[in-house]
Amino acid sequence: MLSYLPDGAEVSALALSGLHDPSVEVRSAALQILSDLAIYHKEIFLDARDIIAALDYPTVSDRSKAMGVLVGLVDNVAYRPYVISRAAPYLVPLLKLSQPSNHDLAFTLLGVLSQQSYDRHDYDSWQKWVDGVAASSATATMPAEPAARPK
Repeated sequence: MLSYLPDGAEVSALALSGLHDPSVEVRSAALQILSDLAIYHKEIFLDARDIIAALDYPTVSDRSKAMGVLVGLVDNVAYRPYVISRAAPYLVPLLKLSQPSNHDLAFTLLGVLSQQSYDRHDYDSWQKWVDGVAASSATATMPAEPAARPK
């Protein structure tokens, strides 16, 4: 039902609040909505902090869907430096997992973020890239939420 609300900012806020729900089904639905917003509605502000935190959530589904949102989000140049600086440290451990949905999406997201073509099992090279980017982008900030529009 959220996807039928006319206010994208409201949809975003409600979906982000769903990331804190104890139910994996609710978190999954919220991440799917956020993914659609990140890909198809780049003008809508998404608070990336909670999405990045989901990279460390307990289920394979949580982590893979969060990476899916981030793949769409980093296509927006305003978010790219922040996502690189905050999400990259989570990605090499996810790349090392045996679950294909986590391993493959971590590889994809690392490639999109880094523009490097290291092998998907070259953990040392990926870690060196992450370490270098973490040092150089530690001060990256998340884009500001746009001022509220008059109703």
